[in-house]
This record gives sequence, structure tokens and C-alpha cells, in this order.
Amino acid sequence: MQSKEKNIILILSVVFAIVVLVIGFLYLRQNNQYKGVVSELTIDKENLATEFQELMFEYDSLKPQSDSLLVLLDQEQQKVLQLLEELETVKATNAAKIREYKKELTTMRGVLRHYVVQIDSLNQLNKALTEENKAYKAQYREVTQKVDVLVKEKEDLKETVERAAQLEATDIVIETLSARNKRTKRLNKITRFSIDFNLTKNITAPVGEKPIYVRITGPNDEVYFEDESNVFLYENKKINYSCMRIVEYEGEALAVTIYWDVNRYLFAGDYRFDIFADQHHIGYQTISITD
Repeated sequence: MQSKEKNIILILSVVFAIVVLVIGFLYLRQNNQYKGVVSELTIDKENLATEFQELMFEYDSLKPQSDSLLVLLDQEQQKVLQLLEELETVKATNAAKIREYKKELTTMRGVLRHYVVQIDSLNQLNKALTEENKAYKAQYREVTQKVDVLVKEKEDLKETVERAAQLEATDIVIETLSARNKRTKRLNKITRFSIDFNLTKNITAPVGEKPIYVRITGPNDEVYFEDESNVFLYENKKINYSCMRIVEYEGEALAVTIYWDVNRYLFAGDYRFDIFADQHHIGYQTISITD
């Protein structure tokens, strides 16, 4: 009996030892598997954090030209930042949370692709509008240049016509007369100037009554005139005249004589006689008077 009991105890000891070994083996294997799973989840979490950071950089690299689109991108970027901060607080062993963040990442990548397409479309549209604007500007410059040329040609033509229509005083002769209307060279005897000239033939000039003005300048560059109100228009300014006469011009050559009665003391020296008609300077002559 004792021998039999010993055998039973021995057998039970062996079985117990075997069970302990099996349990130990299973524990070690399960522990290794657990560590492997934790390691994989940790790697997943790190990779997920890296992808969220890359997503942040991708949002940051986008350069929309629309202010409203820029606001939306900033909001999405803030969401990514918030998820990244939340991910840092999640344990690597929380597989369910890790899966949720992976889904969020997939969704946000889809949103990013949508914005990329939208921004690209806007950029293409802006590029097309820019090119169209350049074309319009080029056309505008071309039209403006043509208009400038036409305006210049019109001004040149107008100037040519005006020059063609401008009268000309030729054969200008200045005589100094005495009180008896006799020619005299003596300074103290001169009482009148006679200004004789010819208006040339010009079929393009305006016809009809035409005032002719004479402006006399003395040796001291003083303009001789009787009254401040004796003015005419020349180069858009009113200037004084010494004497004037209205003639009837019909486009043919016309001899004209205008007199100026001396109403002041004359000095020896050079006198200039400028003749004007139709607001143009049409001729001049100078004479020298000695004592």
C-alpha cells in the first residue's frame, strides 16, 4: 500500500510539474504576443501622429488667393492640430481610439484633396483671367495708340489747314509823315506813321470783314497804345494794339494802309511794327529813326 501511494504521489507530482510547465509556457507566449500587439499599436500611434503632422504641413503649403477659402483651410488645420493633441493623450493599447483617429485621418485627407482641386481650379481660372486681362490691356494700348495717332494726325491736319488759311502781310513799308502828310526823316517833325503792306491771295482763308491790328514797339521796348481797352486776342491772351483797321477781304490780294498818329515824344532808335489778323502774326517790319 505504501509503495502504491508513493507511485500515485510521484505521478501526481509529475503531472503537476507538467501542468506548471504548460501554464508557464502559455503565459510566456501570451505575454510575448501581448508585447507584440502593444508594440504594433505603439508604432501605429507614432505613424498616425506623423501622418497628422504631414497633413498639417500639406494644409500649410496651400496658398489660396481667396480670403474665404483661406479661412476654411485655417479651420481645417486647427482641427488637425486638435486631433494631434488628443492623439498624444491616448494610450497605445487603446486600439478602438487608434482606429477612430485613422478614420478621421482618412476623412481629413479627403477634405484636403477637395480643397486642392478647388484651389487648382481657382488658380487656373485666375491664370486665365490674368491672360485675358493682359490681352485686353494690350488691345486697349493698341486702340489708345491708334487714337493718339489719329488725334495727332487730326491736330497736324488742323494746323496745316490753319497755316494754309493764315494771311500773310508782304511788301511792308513804314513811312514817317509830317503834319502835312509829307514824308520826313526829322524826328521832331514826325506826327504820323503810315504802315503799307499787301495781304496775299489765299482762297482758303476766311473772307469778309477782317480787323487788322498793328502793334508798335519803341526803342525802349514800350508798346505804344492810346487806351488800355485797345486789346485783341493772340495765342489765347489779350494784348494791346497801337492802331487797327477793318478791311473787306475776299481771298484776293489786297493793298492795305493803316495810320498811327503820334501821341507821345519819340526817341531816336529802332521801331518795330508787328501786324496781326485772325489771331495770327502775319508779318513785321522795323525802321530806325535818328535825330
